[in-house]
Amino acid sequence: MDIEVNNIKIHYEVLGNGRPVILLNPNSVNTGLMKFIANRLKDRYKVYIFDRRCCGKSEKKLYFKL
Repeated sequence: MDIEVNNIKIHYEVLGNGRPVILLNPNSVNTGLMKFIANRLKDRYKVYIFDRRCCGKSEKKLYFKL
């Protein structure tokens, strides 16, 4: 799934059911790598994972203001 934030599409995924948990990934780590952890938690929690801007399936759009 994607959500638009500040005109940038950010990819995220939701796995499991239960109390919500948001996994914050280190820079340049995408949802593919975070699924290893999410799959271990999804039986007890509703896990949200996302790709940061310019990583994974999120939009690769940079803005520079001078």
